[in-house]
Amino acid sequence: MEKLMNVLGHDLSFDFKTVSERIAFRSSGYHAAIDIATFETVVAAVLSQHELAFTYRKQGRAADGCDAAPERRHVQPRCMVCADHSAWYIFANDPANPDAEPHTFALFRMSEVTDTGRRFEPTKPFDLETALRDSLGIDRSGPVKTVELLFDPEVAGYVKEHFWHSTEQFGIADDGRLLLTMRVAVNPELEGKIRKWTPNVEVIGPPELRDAFKQHAAKEYARYH
Repeated sequence: MEKLMNVLGHDLSFDFKTVSERIAFRSSGYHAAIDIATFETVVAAVLSQHELAFTYRKQGRAADGCDAAPERRHVQPRCMVCADHSAWYIFANDPANPDAEPHTFALFRMSEVTDTGRRFEPTKPFDLETALRDSLGIDRSGPVKTVELLFDPEVAGYVKEHFWHSTEQFGIADDGRLLLTMRVAVNPELEGKIRKWTPNVEVIGPPELRDAFKQHAAKEYARYH
């Protein structure tokens, strides 16, 4: 907050040191640590509507099995988002294709970030809530499906305390387990959140998601036997 206020040029009306000593934020999430210079440069560019240039390390592996090679990117940042209280992302347009849907970039995968100082004007509006309507978090990939999960009674209370999605509905199955139904994008982010509850969760549907978890279970069984 102090960095943001300084970028905006506002005088601070309270002591951030005192606040930080008495109100704490701790993350067990996804790469909370971000280079401060990167953060400041991105914030300034987003607020000033300046084009950004940076080297980006994509997630995943190349066809040869090696880590994907970093790429130099040039983008028009539209919006900055903090996901899961820890990881920062930007939604940005490609200047070469400004009418395409914005891409998502994680700040912790950026390096050599430069504010070009070149101001841009968006060609069309961008609504964050609409963009993330079907997502559990930041990942917009995958088909939107009705997902059904069964949770063992010993974790049911904790499951209901978590916010999953705006379409979430809870019920009780015939065997006494907690049933969670929601309509969301089926992607690695969804799988990752479900796997945090193993072995106390069973995926009922859609079939392709259940099959994926059967494969996960078989792999884990083979590892320990």
